[in-house]
Amino acid sequence: MKSRWFIFPLFGALGAIVAMVVTEIVMRVSGAVAAAQARDPYHYWFAEDGPPFPSFMFGILGYVAGLLLALAFFVVVLWPLQILLRPRQALEENMMDASESNFRRNRAALLMMPLIVINAFVIAIAITADIGWLALLSVLLEVAMVVITMFLQRADKKRRAQAGLSTGVELGHKKPARPERRKLY
Repeated sequence: MKSRWFIFPLFGALGAIVAMVVTEIVMRVSGAVAAAQARDPYHYWFAEDGPPFPSFMFGILGYVAGLLLALAFFVVVLWPLQILLRPRQALEENMMDASESNFRRNRAALLMMPLIVINAFVIAIAITADIGWLALLSVLLEVAMVVITMFLQRADKKRRAQAGLSTGVELGHKKPARPERRKLY
């Protein structure tokens, strides 16, 4: 699946190159650049013959846009669909406890995760656009969603330990009682 996410953006790069070629042809045929240069000679414009035909950098930009589109499609569509339609598979892949006693709470924790990712983008956009109230609200919401998710989730500690991974952070989960130590004196 991972290789698909790097192949899919090639379509974005090809689309960007096609758009650049069409734009180049339209600009050359219509004389739009020359007319704009005649009206404002002090503004920066491409040379009369335009950028390289087609621009390689525009293709790279299309590839990056395709990567972002693939990520957005995964977070907004595929990830929630897997959690809703194949919850046991999603729990297994995330090494979460799929037992009946923890199934519903782990499914709810997984459903929070795409929202956490989407909200991270909202925070970045709010900060970039200098919308202070939205940035503050989004940060508070992000913290609340992370804490709620940590309270909900229950990891499959045995599988995680076998894989050499941390057993995770679970809030509000009672740890098993430790046996009392004997005093040596």
